[in-house]
Amino acid sequence: PSVSVGTVHAVIKKPRRLYVLGLLDSVAALGCPVFDLEGGLAGIVVLRINQSGGSGGMLGAIGSRMLPTVLPVADILEDMKQIEQ
Repeated sequence: PSVSVGTVHAVIKKPRRLYVLGLLDSVAALGCPVFDLEGGLAGIVVLRINQSGGSGGMLGAIGSRMLPTVLPVADILEDMKQIEQ
């Protein structure tokens, strides 16, 4: 087991709320649970891929399109309800 402490660098509000993590904080944590300061489950680390592409930037063409984010637990539960039906 291990623990990693990171920070939220930005919040995406639309089309759904996602919390953007720093690249170094989250690349190895894909699929791992994220907890809030009170110890409650906040969500899981996922990789958001921008289909429209990007200019490349410091990380190159692929790195500019991939964004490590936290998918909130409320969204996960809502998706699970749809699967059960």
